[in-house]
Amino acid sequence: LKADKSSSRGQLLDFLQNLPVMEGTSIAAVNALSQLVTFKSFTRDQLCLAHPADPSLGSASYSNDLVYLIYSGEARLMAAPDLFDVKPPPIVDSSSPPFGPLADSPPPLSATVYKALGSSILPVATLGPGEIISENLLGLPAARWCLHPTSELQILVVPRKEWHEVIRA
Repeated sequence: LKADKSSSRGQLLDFLQNLPVMEGTSIAAVNALSQLVTFKSFTRDQLCLAHPADPSLGSASYSNDLVYLIYSGEARLMAAPDLFDVKPPPIVDSSSPPFGPLADSPPPLSATVYKALGSSILPVATLGPGEIISENLLGLPAARWCLHPTSELQILVVPRKEWHEVIRA
């Protein structure tokens, strides 16, 4: 195991084990979770994880089916300032095209993401390694936000169901 600590797999296991939410979680559960992780990278200035989920944004959209962990890099949390004066979130149903960061579609232009958010967006906070995005970061149902990477951003994408099974255990 010590020799494995320097490998990318060992670094991933170490990262997951050191997350505060993993305190008390068995090594076996963390290992099983690590096998479900998908790595996704975003370049600097590539808007991503736009909330609420919007199939028209393809790979730049947030997906409620996934949990995101920032593995490396930093991103600004950008939010629409008019939280109470925005159009309703798009309807997402089973006939919607695949969307979210794991979708095969190319990322849309930043202007498309800005338009979906309904107005200009302003920086709210900076997120870095170890941050977990498992729900709406601003708490209000009408909140519109996205991440704006300030450097190459690498996130770990985990299916929500499996994430909650490990955390509950």
